[in-house]
Amino acid sequence: MALVTPSRSRDRWTRTGGRPTHPLVPVVLLALAGAATLVAAALPPAQRVVVVTAAQAAFFAASTAGLLWLRPARPAPWATILVGGVLYTAAWQLLRLGASTTVVVVLCCAAYASIVLLVRCLGGRRADHSGLEWFDVSLLAVAVAAATVHLPELLPPGVLPAVLADQTPTGDRSGAWVAVQSAGTTVMVALGLWVQAGGRRRDAGISLLLVAVAGLVAWHCWNLLLHLRGGYAPGALSDVLVVVGWGALAAAVWHPAHARLGRPSPTERPWVPSSIGTITACVVLGAVPALSVIGAVPLGGTALLVSSIGLAALLVARELVARRNAARAAGDDPLTGLGNRTALLRQVVRHLARPTAPGSLLCLVDVDDFARVNEHLGHQTGDVVLKELGRRLARETAGASAFRLAGDTFAVVVAASPAGEEVEHPVTSRLIRALAEPIAGSDHGAVVEVTVTIGEVVVAPLRPLDLDDPRAVDDEAVAVVQRAELALAQARRTGVRSCRATDDVVAGHQRQRRLVAELTGALARGEVVPHYQAQVDLRTRRPTGVEALARWEHPELGVISPAELLPVAEHLGVLDQVDGAVLRRSLQDLAAWRTAEPRLAHLRVAVNASAASLRRRDVVALVVEALTAAGLPGAALEVEITESASLDDRAGLEETLAELQDLGVAIAVDDFGSGYASMDYLVRFRADTIKVDRSLVRRVGSETGRRMLAALVDLTHDLGAQILAEGAEDDEAVRAVRALGFDLVQGYAHGLPGPAGHVPEALLAMLDELEPDEDGTPAPAAPDEGRASLRS
Repeated sequence: MALVTPSRSRDRWTRTGGRPTHPLVPVVLLALAGAATLVAAALPPAQRVVVVTAAQAAFFAASTAGLLWLRPARPAPWATILVGGVLYTAAWQLLRLGASTTVVVVLCCAAYASIVLLVRCLGGRRADHSGLEWFDVSLLAVAVAAATVHLPELLPPGVLPAVLADQTPTGDRSGAWVAVQSAGTTVMVALGLWVQAGGRRRDAGISLLLVAVAGLVAWHCWNLLLHLRGGYAPGALSDVLVVVGWGALAAAVWHPAHARLGRPSPTERPWVPSSIGTITACVVLGAVPALSVIGAVPLGGTALLVSSIGLAALLVARELVARRNAARAAGDDPLTGLGNRTALLRQVVRHLARPTAPGSLLCLVDVDDFARVNEHLGHQTGDVVLKELGRRLARETAGASAFRLAGDTFAVVVAASPAGEEVEHPVTSRLIRALAEPIAGSDHGAVVEVTVTIGEVVVAPLRPLDLDDPRAVDDEAVAVVQRAELALAQARRTGVRSCRATDDVVAGHQRQRRLVAELTGALARGEVVPHYQAQVDLRTRRPTGVEALARWEHPELGVISPAELLPVAEHLGVLDQVDGAVLRRSLQDLAAWRTAEPRLAHLRVAVNASAASLRRRDVVALVVEALTAAGLPGAALEVEITESASLDDRAGLEETLAELQDLGVAIAVDDFGSGYASMDYLVRFRADTIKVDRSLVRRVGSETGRRMLAALVDLTHDLGAQILAEGAEDDEAVRAVRALGFDLVQGYAHGLPGPAGHVPEALLAMLDELEPDEDGTPAPAAPDEGRASLRS
C-alpha cells in the first residue's frame, strides 16, 4: 500500500459553504419581529390581521432572500420548511377569506407532503430504516388529515360549540379550520424534531429555530383551544405569535451559523418512531368507519374511500419495504453495498446445490497493510478507498457476485477456470491489476495505491445424495470459505500474490491449528524435550559440549521440529515456557551424563534463549534455580542469544548477560551473520563464543566466502572469543573451516540431533576413536572418522 501526499489541502466546509453574513442582521430581524409583535398586540382585531399578514409576508421574503444570498450547504431542508410554512399559512388565509373546504384540505395535505419531503431530505441514514421514514410520516399525515376532516362530522351535536359555525367566517367549514391548525402544528413539530436531531441546541442559530418552533406551535395550540371554547376569530391576540415565529425563523436563516444549520447531524434513531404512524393509521382506518356506523352519520363517500385506500396502500407498501430492508440488512454491507458474509454463504450454498453445473471459484481478496490508510489519512479516506475497491470488484466480475466480508477483506465468486483447477484463474490477475490502480482519497487530496493478496478455493457441486441434509450443505459452505481463508493465509506467509487451497495447504493448516490447540497441554505433560547435537573442538577433535534443540515428541504426530514448534509457541506467547522446559531438562540430562561417565565430566550444554525469555525480569533467577536443581556450576551452561534478541532493549540485555557471566555461564551469539547486528554488538555483550550462521559457512567453497570467514575468525580472536562454524554437513566443510582457523564446529558431519538416551553412547564412541594406540601414539582422527550419530 502506498500513499501519495496531496498537493494542497482543501477545506470541505469552505468549498461547500455559502457567503458570509453580518452578525447584526439576525439582531435587526429579531428587533423588527419584536416591534411588529407589540404593534399587533396593541391594535384591534381587524388591524391586527393586516399587521400579522404583512409580517408573515415580510419575514417569508427575508427568509427566502437569506437562502438565496447565503447559499447554505444543504438548502433542501430550509426550502422545504419554508414551503410547508407557506402552504399552511395560505390555507389559513384562504379559509379566513371564505375559500372552499376542498382548497383548504388540499393545501393542508400539501403541507403534510412537505413534512414527508423534509424527513426524506434528512432521514434515511441507516440501512435498516432506509425508506421507512417516508411511509411513517405519510401514514401519520394522511391519518391526521382524515381524522381532522371527518371528526367534526362524526361528533354529536353540542360537542363542538355552535360558535364554530356562527361566529367564524368559515361557516360549516369547521373541520377544515381544525385541519389547518393541525397541519401547522405538525409542520412545526417536524421542524422541532429536526432541530433536536441536529444535536446542537447550544448554537445560537439553533436557539432561534427553537424560538420559531415554539412560537408557531404555541400559536396553533392557542388557536385550537380558543376554537373549541368558542372564542376564536381571525385577529385574536394569539395571532401575534405568528410574528414571533416567522421573525425567529428569518433570523435563524440569516445567522452566521447557517452553514452548520444546513448539516443536521445524523442520528442513530429513526426520525419518526415507526409505531406512531402505523398505529395512528390503523386507529383511523378502524375508528372513523366505526364511529360513522355507531352514530348513524353518513360520511363523504369519496373522501373516506380515498383516505382508506391511501392508508391501506401505505401500510402494505411499508411492510414490503420493511421486509426488503430487513433482508438487505442481513445480506448487504452498508458501506459498499456489496453482499456480506451471510450473503456469501448463501451464494456458496447455491453453487454447492447445483450438481449438474460446472464448479465455481471463490476468491478472498485482502488489502495489504490497509491499517496504514486509516492511520495516516483517517477513517473517512479509508471508507472512500473501500467503496472504490468494492466498485472495482463489482465491475471486474461482471456476471459474478462480489462481497465484503469484514474490514479490508472482500470476496468474489466466479465460474471455474476452463483450463482446470491447477491453472491460475484469469480473474485473479485481472483483479490484482484493477485494484492496484491509484485511488483518489477524500478531502485530503491524497492518492492511495493498494496491493492485494488473494486466496482461492474451488467450489465443487455436491452429489445429489449429499443435498438431502440442508445442515450438511450449510456446513460445507462454511468449510469452503474457511479453506479460502487458509489459502489466503498461505499466500501471505509465502509472500505470493495468490494461492489456491490445495489438499496440502489445507492439511498443513489443519496440522498447525492442532498444534496450536495442543501445545499448552504438551508443555504441562513434559512432551517438549531437548534433542542434542555435538559441538567438536577442531584442534583436539574432541566433543566439548552439546547444543540442546527443542523438540515436541507428539504421541501421534511424532517428533515435531523447531521449524513448526517455535512459531506456534510464539503465536501462543509461550516461547519462554518452551525455553524454560528445555533449560531444566537439558541441565538434568547433563548432570546425569557427568555422574554416569567421568569422561563426559568436561561437557557443557548450550541452550537457546529467545527474546521473550531474555525480557523476563526473573530470567537470571530461573537459570540459578535450574542449575541448583541439577547440582551443576554455572560453567556447565552456555546461553545462546540471537542477533535480533538485542534490538528491543540493549541496555537491559547487557545487564542480564553480565549477571549470567558473573555466575560462570558462557554467552554465545547464535546465527551470527543472519540478522541485523553490528560490530558494536560483539564488543558490547562480551560474548564467549560466536556461532557463524550456516548461510555464511556454506560460502567456504568460494574465494570471497573464505576471505570473509577468515576476517570473522581474526576479529573474533581479537575480541578474546571462540568462533564456531554451524552447519558443517560433510568432511570437506570441516577441513575447510579448520584451515581458516575456526575453533569449534557443529553440524551433520559429526552427527544428527538425537534424544538424551543416545547421547552418552555416541559421545563416548567419538572419544574412543581418539584413544592412543598400544604404543602410545594417538590414533588418527580425520574428520571423516568417528561420525557417530546422536540418533543411534
